[in-house]
Amino acid sequence: MIKRFTALLLALLLVCSLAFAQAVTYPENRGSVNDDAAVLSDATAQDIDLLNGRSEVGFTVVTRHFLGGMDAQEYCDGLFKAWNLGSDQVLLLLVIGEERYAATLGSTASKYISAEQLNSIFSSKLRQPFIQQRDYDGAVGAFLLETASQAARATGKTFNASGLFGTAQSAPSSSGSSSSGWTSFSNWTGDLWTSFFSDDELNDLSGQNYSQDYEYENDSGFSVSRLILILAVLFIIMRSRRRQGKNGLGILGWGTAGMAAREAMKFTHHRRR
Repeated sequence: MIKRFTALLLALLLVCSLAFAQAVTYPENRGSVNDDAAVLSDATAQDIDLLNGRSEVGFTVVTRHFLGGMDAQEYCDGLFKAWNLGSDQVLLLLVIGEERYAATLGSTASKYISAEQLNSIFSSKLRQPFIQQRDYDGAVGAFLLETASQAARATGKTFNASGLFGTAQSAPSSSGSSSSGWTSFSNWTGDLWTSFFSDDELNDLSGQNYSQDYEYENDSGFSVSRLILILAVLFIIMRSRRRQGKNGLGILGWGTAGMAAREAMKFTHHRRR
């Protein structure tokens, strides 16, 4: 009796599992973005298309409200096979109503991004904006950019994220015009005046390489150039005040003189080093 009941139960479970497997249907692939949950903006969809033109791997993003109790990873794996995605593809699935997510990588993409790295990207880039902030655009953008960067590092190539998912657009290269030269000069003199009121430029530099570059720059005679410029400014101030019949240096003159003294001491220090 017990054997018959066990056999009947197993048969019933098998029938239910087969019926459930047959009930799983996948939507039609509509391209790189299949936003069935309608949570992604048009800008994000456009950036995904642009990203696919720059990255070493291709991305397809799917959003669903619910999966009806099916495991998110199993659904993502099945969807990857049903859509016959390529070996260099990455499929990202977001289940909005169940707050679950999964990703399936093709054989080539998995060589660039290991399972450990994928889990790390999920934890550091996607989980908080997706679950805590409900920022689905931000979650997708952060995940895709980091995944594309990892793929580029694995292949020894450079990934250009400029302008994608809210990142800053790269500044155009200098054309060598007079306006560019004036901007560079203004930036240099602005740094010179700012440095007078700082305790030590080295406090603002972090990392051994930056410190070494800074010292080399001073040894190359850059402090002498600053000193000459400051003395020239001081001479102009003194000459202007004399023409106006005024004595002394004035506030601006004393400030400039202080800068000259500071540069002179700094230059002497580097000469002794």
